[in-house]
Amino acid sequence: MDMAMTVSEAGYILRRMYSNAPYGEKSVYIILFGFEYAADLARLSLSGVIREAGLSGTVEIRHGTKLTKYLEPKPGVNIRQLARRSGVERIRLPRVSVSGRNTTMTVEEAGGVLRRMYNHDAPYGEKSVYLILFGFVYADNLARLSISRVVRASGLHRSADVQIRHGMKLTRYLQLRDLGQPDRSPIEFTKSAPIGFIGAGAVGGSLSVALSRAGYPVAAVASRTTQSAREFAERLPDCAVRA
Repeated sequence: MDMAMTVSEAGYILRRMYSNAPYGEKSVYIILFGFEYAADLARLSLSGVIREAGLSGTVEIRHGTKLTKYLEPKPGVNIRQLARRSGVERIRLPRVSVSGRNTTMTVEEAGGVLRRMYNHDAPYGEKSVYLILFGFVYADNLARLSISRVVRASGLHRSADVQIRHGMKLTRYLQLRDLGQPDRSPIEFTKSAPIGFIGAGAVGGSLSVALSRAGYPVAAVASRTTQSAREFAERLPDCAVRA
């Protein structure tokens, strides 16, 4: 039975991985540490681990733990070996395409994709993780473009450049998880199930009225402002305003 990892042991492994990291990949190896040991780190104090390693900041470790939802090690890659190899003996990994996506993307197109991923797709608390994923998924395209220009085209802060480059470098070690096909079966509404709206804009307002007239119960609305939600609800019978 495996013994639970201690803060001291985790700090030692992190220090070894950091020392063994190739030039320009120190932060990438910290991310890989968080990725590989995510289950152990969930029970430990990350600040304590960092102190034991003689480093500062836990951001990259947290990024690594969150990336486990989306990525997995490439076949033949043993991330734990990165802590065992000496500073001279490096693991030599080939650079392999990760996506097979169209490699003729323009700066403007890449900026648009980045903006959408960051502003609309990223779950709460995972904005920086999605910058890494952008660099990871579109690594082949970005290798032919100026990353700083892509970031400018997206309208994001120039600091996004760093996380995107981390994602590109991670393609040497990781691959996308097979998350299966999304359920594309049609959603069936019944007139017995209450419907709620998030957002009280023009589209939602028109749709809610149409549904209500067709006999569907529109039960609640939530919006950024209480006033807009109240105006929305006043047009409907028995529609509550939610904060």
